[in-house]
Amino acid sequence: MMARDPLSAQFAREVFPAAVTVAAVHDSAFRLSPQPLRGSHIHDIIWLARDDKEATGVRAPSDVHVFDWVDVRRADHFVADRVYSRLRRTAPVLSPIANALIGGCYTEMSRYLLHRGNRKLDTGKVLVTDRMHPHVLAALRSQPCVLLPDRYGKNRAVFEYSSRNYSSVHWADTPQEALEVARQLVRDPAGRPLGAANARGERGADKLGGATPEIRLNRLG
Repeated sequence: MMARDPLSAQFAREVFPAAVTVAAVHDSAFRLSPQPLRGSHIHDIIWLARDDKEATGVRAPSDVHVFDWVDVRRADHFVADRVYSRLRRTAPVLSPIANALIGGCYTEMSRYLLHRGNRKLDTGKVLVTDRMHPHVLAALRSQPCVLLPDRYGKNRAVFEYSSRNYSSVHWADTPQEALEVARQLVRDPAGRPLGAANARGERGADKLGGATPEIRLNRLG
């Protein structure tokens, strides 16, 4: 079993039988190649906040651009995936064919999410978010990003294990702190904000260690 941070791995070891081998590896999204960063942003700060059970209830400031993430249900292959999944359940004998079709749908939906996600992040200079995968995409783009906590501690665990090694990604405990850090990054995208959340030891040089050293990473110029 693979867990995307050591805390999750430890929890899994405590829950599953000893026969189950658990390894901490970086989230598979970090395995994507570096993504293009276009300089045609419209807003200085863009703010993406959760509105589900993982949300902490934070509200974005009034002077930033708030946006929603990509809705995979708008992808062309979403309906087809649902149809093939139902076929697999109702006619198990056709599972090999259905599995191949479902795999193709997932590939196309992933491409859709990546393309649309890049275009949404292109609208801002600095991203503030409490959503994990959008912040990973920002890291792969070398785009300044401030990550906020989620309800269950997932974001902090991933930040400490993986994304803190990207010099473009920063942590903030509160929306007020995030806004302060983001404003500093607008003025100096390559700088290191002086807030308390970013003064906790040495940061990495855009390189992940651990169990997946072959991951292709960006480097800031």
